[in-house]
Amino acid sequence: MKIVSRLACTVVMVATLATYMGAQETLVADVPFNFQVNQQTMPAGSYSIGQLSTDLKALSIQGEGRKIFALSTSVGESSGVPKLVFRRIGDQYVLTRIAGLALQRDFALSKEQKKLARDSTQRVILARK
Repeated sequence: MKIVSRLACTVVMVATLATYMGAQETLVADVPFNFQVNQQTMPAGSYSIGQLSTDLKALSIQGEGRKIFALSTSVGESSGVPKLVFRRIGDQYVLTRIAGLALQRDFALSKEQKKLARDSTQRVILARK
């Protein structure tokens, strides 16, 4: 009986660790254009994106010489395909979603971006092949 109890405890611990590890993944992406996230402008380049803490909404986006902290508006399950989703609004690209292997995070548009998006918007997805 003790063996079954220990085995069950071990399975729960491993499952918890696997979930935690999945949430802690780091994505690396090459973005070929300047973009905005949380009303901050980032230059084109290579980026490393990772979770800041146990708060699933808080992310670190680090590029060549630039690092910001971004707060997503929602967190949900990912389709399993890592990708960055941008909306092209006028001549600007705005990061609206980061999807990892386990989780996806959405970012809201500012009031001004929402207003401009009514007139002209295009969705751009950068995904791993």
